[in-house]
Formats: sequence, structure tokens, C-alpha cells
Amino acid sequence: YLLIMDFSSIITKITFECEVLKETILENRIQKKEQKKQLKKLIYSFLRKEKKEKESKLIKLNLKKDSLVEKLENKVAKLVSVECQENIDESISMEKALKSHEKEKFDIMKSYKGLYGYNWKYRRKTWDFANKPIYLDYGNSIFKMLDESRLKKISNLDFVNLVSDWRPSET
Repeated sequence: YLLIMDFSSIITKITFECEVLKETILENRIQKKEQKKQLKKLIYSFLRKEKKEKESKLIKLNLKKDSLVEKLENKVAKLVSVECQENIDESISMEKALKSHEKEKFDIMKSYKGLYGYNWKYRRKTWDFANKPIYLDYGNSIFKMLDESRLKKISNLDFVNLVSDWRPSET
């Protein structure tokens, strides 16, 4: 068979192109590997950098947390001491108030000692015309009538001394 066309040049050209393509593929694979390595390095460096930043932020936050916890503990300690002082002050003021109340109670009792209030159901009419003080004898106690509703208790000895000092009026 005779061929009119010669394919040898075309075949060499195609083989050459195949070789060039193979080399290009090989170069592309090498570039791909290099790019992969570079990208991997970039990613690792970026992640390391981010990790360091996050760790430093975490350390700062932990320091801030520790200082806030310390401040809180100080505030709680101050609050406890203030509450204790408040309780002490309250107990002291209660003691003073009780002492003051007792003193006032005894002052009142002293000023009203021997005074009694009394409401008469049947008051004697003769008492209205008396010029001298009226004394009432209730067994072992003697009372001086101060006004309509108040009596003052007098000891028997004081009454005897009072009566012995009376002198008859000369009229």
C-alpha cells in the first residue's frame, strides 16, 4: 500500500507535543506540591499566630478575672466587717436604750412613789367643806387626800410626828 500522505512528521510532532504535555503535567504536579507545602506552612503559621493571640488573650482574661475575684473578696470582707460593726453598734445602742428606759422608769416610779389614783363611788359630802387636809386610815396605811382622785401614802410614824406638831388654833 502506498500512502499518499506521510504521517511520520505528524507523529513526531504529536509525540513531541505529548512529551511537552507530560513535562508540563510534571511541572504542574511539582508546582502543586510546592503550593501545597507553602499553603500548609501559611496555614500552620496563621494557626500558630492565632493560637498565641488567643492564649495571650486568655492569660489577660485570667489575670483580669483573678483581680476581679480579689476585689470581690475584699468587698465581701469589708461587707462582713461592716455588718459585724453594725451588729455591735446596734447591740450597744439597744443596751443604751434599755438603760435609758430603766432609768426613766425608775425616775417616774420615784416621782410617783406613794401616789395613788382613786375614783370614789360615794364621796363624802363633808369633805367638800374641810379647811384642813383630809387623812384616811385604811388599816395599817394612812393616806393624805391631795385632790379629787389622788391619794398619797404616809407612814404611821410620819403621821404621828405630823399630828404631834399640830397646835390648836386660838380662836
